[in-house]
Amino acid sequence: MNYKEFAAEVVRKAIKSGADEAEVFLEEGRESEVGTRMGKIETLKQATSKGLGLRVFAGKKLGFSYTSDFSKKSIEAFVEKAVALARETSRDEHNGLPTIAGGFRYPDLDLFDSELQNLSTDWKIEACKEMEETAFAYDERINNSHGATVYDGDSLRVLANSHGVLHSYISTYCCLVCVPVAMQEGKMQTGFWFSYRRFFRELDSPKEVATIAAKRTVSQLGARKAQTKRVPVVFEPLMSASIIGTIFGALNGDRVYKRQTY
Repeated sequence: MNYKEFAAEVVRKAIKSGADEAEVFLEEGRESEVGTRMGKIETLKQATSKGLGLRVFAGKKLGFSYTSDFSKKSIEAFVEKAVALARETSRDEHNGLPTIAGGFRYPDLDLFDSELQNLSTDWKIEACKEMEETAFAYDERINNSHGATVYDGDSLRVLANSHGVLHSYISTYCCLVCVPVAMQEGKMQTGFWFSYRRFFRELDSPKEVATIAAKRTVSQLGARKAQTKRVPVVFEPLMSASIIGTIFGALNGDRVYKRQTY
């Protein structure tokens, strides 16, 4: 199926059904997950998904509908539902699609790696086993594992609207994760590390990921509780990102508008 033509056709159907303006967002994706724990295969997953969202405006009223059934009969009912919902909602003079002076231009984002489509399951299994073996060999105190995993996937996204916008792009991702467990004096510590990239050639090697994961795990052994005092605090990068993410979550426009932010 040509999804760009399909999305444009849904927009035309919405206008024909009574919408003043219409916008379609379509996505199709594939994801893969392969994981091992203690050297044995624990996860083998391959999944695909697709969905289409339709936003319509009729008389400055907004309607929205979503479907994963792309059959002709289903799409006809789906479009009618979105337009019918728009007629029942409250009017808002600000409702409508943006207009872009000079047309809509976009660059080639270069987000797709064709090499990932040829990545074999055997390679993924061996990469998982190598990560666990590397972690175990790093330090004898690492004697357990929550597993090692390889993730990868790709997606196609299409945006079309009644103002002449019709754009699509494809993207990929790949990720290695290793989660060792270490024990010392009866106390366990769990650490982890990962490498996440869009292009396979930029991914860290399984050995590199596992070595960092093992180092981070062992570094937590023998930790002592500090006395209460006022001192400068230095956060590691992952913790810093988590704190900043929490702050920016409070600044989310939708939450501020609804007065749900702290």
